Amino acid sequence: MLKIVRLSVVSLIGALLASALSAQTPGSASVPGHVIRALANATRLPHTPQMDEEPITVTVVLSLSDPQGAKALEEEVSTPTSLNYHRTITVSEFASRFGPSQEAWNAVLAYLEENGLTLSHSTIDRMTMSVTGTRAQVQKAFHVIVDDYQLRDRAFHAVASDPVLPATIAPMIAAVAGLSNLARPHPSFSPTPPVPASLATAYNGTLTPSGTTNTGGLPPGLDGSGVTIGLLEDDGFDLAYVSSWLSYAHLPANLVNHIHVYSAVSPSGCTPADLGCGTSEALLDIAAVLGIAPGARIEIFESRLDSSSIATAMDDAIIELASSEPRAVLSMSFGFCEDTISAGEAAYLDEFAAVSLLYGISLFASTGDTGTTCDGSPNTTQTPADSPHVVAVGGTILHVNADNSYNSEVWWDCCGGSGGLGASQYFSEPGFQSKVVPGTGGRFVPDVSMEAYPGLTICQPACIWVAGGTSLATPLWAATWALLEQAKSDAALAPSSAAHGYVYTLADGFHSASTMSGVGSDFRHVGLGTPNITKLIAIAVPPQIGSFSPQDGSFAGGTKVTVYGVGFIGVNEVTVGGYAGTNLKIESDTRLTFDTPFAHDNAAAAIKVRTPGGTATSFAKFDYDPVVDYVTPTSGSTTGGTVVTVSGVALAADMTFEFGGSAHPATKVSCPTHASCTMLSPAHAAGTVNVRAVAPWGYTTPVLPIDDQFTYK
Repeated sequence: MLKIVRLSVVSLIGALLASALSAQTPGSASVPGHVIRALANATRLPHTPQMDEEPITVTVVLSLSDPQGAKALEEEVSTPTSLNYHRTITVSEFASRFGPSQEAWNAVLAYLEENGLTLSHSTIDRMTMSVTGTRAQVQKAFHVIVDDYQLRDRAFHAVASDPVLPATIAPMIAAVAGLSNLARPHPSFSPTPPVPASLATAYNGTLTPSGTTNTGGLPPGLDGSGVTIGLLEDDGFDLAYVSSWLSYAHLPANLVNHIHVYSAVSPSGCTPADLGCGTSEALLDIAAVLGIAPGARIEIFESRLDSSSIATAMDDAIIELASSEPRAVLSMSFGFCEDTISAGEAAYLDEFAAVSLLYGISLFASTGDTGTTCDGSPNTTQTPADSPHVVAVGGTILHVNADNSYNSEVWWDCCGGSGGLGASQYFSEPGFQSKVVPGTGGRFVPDVSMEAYPGLTICQPACIWVAGGTSLATPLWAATWALLEQAKSDAALAPSSAAHGYVYTLADGFHSASTMSGVGSDFRHVGLGTPNITKLIAIAVPPQIGSFSPQDGSFAGGTKVTVYGVGFIGVNEVTVGGYAGTNLKIESDTRLTFDTPFAHDNAAAAIKVRTPGGTATSFAKFDYDPVVDYVTPTSGSTTGGTVVTVSGVALAADMTFEFGGSAHPATKVSCPTHASCTMLSPAHAAGTVNVRAVAPWGYTTPVLPIDDQFTYK
């Protein structure tokens, strides 16, 4: 059927002008990927002269000078067999090797300034520059028309064609952000009933108090210390409310000192007490992090998270984390619907995420709270969670036992929300996912999940508000990874980004979808599942024994031994010669103590430490101090040569058996077991002597009144 469309004169002029401006002329080139998919369903509004005088800010993302080199290093960093596996680089090293050149930066800025635009913000890696001007100046600089559109209840501006620039400038520009402002962050937030359960306990992330008998949980001190967790927020908050929450949660008041605000803005206009604004999101993120990783440093990055500023906000956060701390995690509890951003915008956010991989920074982003629907559009995922260089976080409903221990979970699909899921329209299925669920048709989210419901209480200002959603699950995962990074640091292992497949190598540390029940509890809805925190970290940091002290002790057991090493996480058992020690106490992830067992059939035996991540065996052996119980026969010739059997505990052929002193050692010693040794008696004057075993480390068996005596006749 023929459809007649009547265009107004203004609309027709606008369309012709857009066509003229965007037309590629000799000596020019376009920068593709700037038309958003949602434009196909939107209505263009009349273009008026007044619109051209409106101020607008756009962010130019510059092209890497060596994208192939950066990609090659990314693959090496992500490949376990590579010599560069988990090798990190600095911001300055990245900028000098792969970043935009200073010459390119100068050329692009000069071009923009020639067209009347003014630099308003830039990043030190030269990857982004934000410029401000009128809409007319932006249109002239990029040869586009920035029209207004209507989509359902949203009015927004956008371009219907890609930017066109001089051929000498276009290759230097990867994308221009802000030409459309339909995309808006979706804080993954949903009010829910209170929950009294401790999430750390439920996910097996409770710290073992120092010096107490081992519980199998996290070792003392593994609390995120030495790791910075960045929180990218769309609003400010009142620090006094955090102090109130610490009191409510029975956490130390001085933890508020761990929080540092990198930049402070409140673009929403909300007051700190307004529930549901960005303030609530920030308070929820902080509470989630402090509940799991109270020792971590929290860096708050406050910025207007819109299409024109997200590029610089994300790049600034990554650079600050990479420059200030050797180990860092970034949590992003927001997302932009893929339909509302262009392919170019999705690509540059992915590029920033890929750079963070080279810095060893892990990025976690929420997948949203509306299943496969985003902003009214079906089958739509969220950016930046759709990036294969970001860990996409979904949500579950958590059930616990009476003691708050883990009971079960199910995909979160109730009470007004559901964890986001689906295949990306912009990114193909990465290899680390195709090995698990092939044929999804694109990068699939989520990768992992954590509790979204019932949620956590926040104080705003009263401690009566409860928040959940994947906004809770995302910082919970960021805090969990901070614990893992601290353990890797203690083990002198390199920082490791969780993204681009690394978290998939730790799949045995999850409550997988196969253990969950209910509709939607499968990989497509919950990814790898939710963490068994202790087991996850133990797998990432397998145990190793460096040394132990003392190196010998009584055959009867009970010698208190201190073992030094790494990866003492969730220790299940410590053995000597295959027999379990007692009174096992975990002092840290690098030190433990235990009491040795009885020697049994051992004289010297290796110490083994078993965790969910494997079993560590000591290179040296623990030596049991021997004992001589009796001698058979009890007499022999003064000329020596009598075949004598010495019975006892922890005996060995490398020991010296003295008949009445060091001047009279036995010869031809043979020990078929550690309880019995045969030998030839030495010559000795007539009389009764004690038979004693002398260990190589100098220990001499005590004198027994009768049982160890031998009489020369």
